[in-house]
Amino acid sequence: MIEVIIPKAGIDMQEGTIVSWLKEEGETVTTGEPILEIVTDKVNMEVEAEGDGILAVITHDTEGEVLPVFTVIGAIAEKGEDPVEIKANVLAKENVSNGLETEAQEVEVDKIAVTNEELVSKIDEAGKVRATPAARKKAKENEVDLLEVEGSGPNGRVHLADVLNYLKVSSLKATPLAMRIAKDLGIDIDNIIGTGFNGKITKEDVEKYIDQTEKASEISNAIGTIVNIIGEKEIFNTVNGHFEALSPMRSTVARRMSESYFSAPTFNMNIEVDMTELKNLREKLIDSVQEVTGYKLTYTDLIVMAVSRLLKTNPVLNSAWVEDKIFRYEEVNIALAVGLEEGLYVPVIRDCDKKTLSQIVTESKELINKVKTNKLKPSEQEGNTFTISNVGMYGITTFTPIINMPNSAILGVGATVDRVVPVDGEIKIRPMMNLSLTSDHRVVDGAPAAKFLKELKDLLENPYKMFI
Repeated sequence: MIEVIIPKAGIDMQEGTIVSWLKEEGETVTTGEPILEIVTDKVNMEVEAEGDGILAVITHDTEGEVLPVFTVIGAIAEKGEDPVEIKANVLAKENVSNGLETEAQEVEVDKIAVTNEELVSKIDEAGKVRATPAARKKAKENEVDLLEVEGSGPNGRVHLADVLNYLKVSSLKATPLAMRIAKDLGIDIDNIIGTGFNGKITKEDVEKYIDQTEKASEISNAIGTIVNIIGEKEIFNTVNGHFEALSPMRSTVARRMSESYFSAPTFNMNIEVDMTELKNLREKLIDSVQEVTGYKLTYTDLIVMAVSRLLKTNPVLNSAWVEDKIFRYEEVNIALAVGLEEGLYVPVIRDCDKKTLSQIVTESKELINKVKTNKLKPSEQEGNTFTISNVGMYGITTFTPIINMPNSAILGVGATVDRVVPVDGEIKIRPMMNLSLTSDHRVVDGAPAAKFLKELKDLLENPYKMFI
């Protein structure tokens, strides 16, 4: 038997959301064949069969169901195995894990070291909290520590109603330790974003909120004043509309951008680039590159190549701030910000400094195609050391991008626009492009950032230097 699970596709992945099954129970599957589509906090991805056989059972088929990684969601009966027997065994195991067993079959928990006399009274001789099976199941589903629930039954036995009441009173999911810290410090737990499983607020989330409070106080006070005057509820009662649930990707984008904006002290620099020579180079290379790669050469490809060469000689821009230390990347892995309606993707071109122009063109186009067809893997969005965001195709001439943490910098690329500029004392019309560099001031100072932009301008205006 081969179990079908929610895969852990990436070090940060904690859960996956079921989109749809591509195979039905009883159908034959082959190794490597897509059988299920899920969405992580980063991408949509297909789960492939890990062996040949018959899809004997599907235990989770609800669209939109969110499950932790490694959760068993089905099983494949291999050659010689009885699919009916496999299905029966898996469903029986599923029932047990869901708490549908009899009380005599309840899984014992480890003995808990408790010194508080009140809590000791809640533990029976077997070392588990006194609770009914229904209460235990509901607590497990909602990650509730039964020690925190006041039982109404004999000897403090916790009933289902007790758990439901606890959930009603403490609707925000938070670990007991996080709740205690927040309460002791007078912090409103509603203001904290949870990064634990299912959005649970952890001790680390409370500590991060405390660290960010000083920086965000002015903004928070201004927003708080407006909300207090107008009333948040009244604002949404004055217009027609509806709330939309956040997708895993949108939730991740919101969290990561908030973390970046509030945690990194940033500064921005802009510079104009005369694109005349780069346009000429592209026109000379476009047919040859397409003949070799099958893809059209873009300005982004040339900019990626130029940036990758400069990051080796400007390592401070190829660094990260990690726990009060500066981490210098030895690799040059450039992420390309690709925005779609459902969210932002950042596919990564690895070892850019070692790749030829044709290799950069091929890899970038293949990654972007994967984004557009929901084939991009979470691992293909990891390991970036620098990010480039090009919005020139929308006619935007300049903007200030937000750093893609934990990078120390991000380059924004605007549209190329014909402008009247002085050239050698004469008035000329030249294609001009604006570059915008946002840097983390904890890692990068103004002079190194300015030097990087100046050298990038020189390289793009004299692109033959990239091939020397």
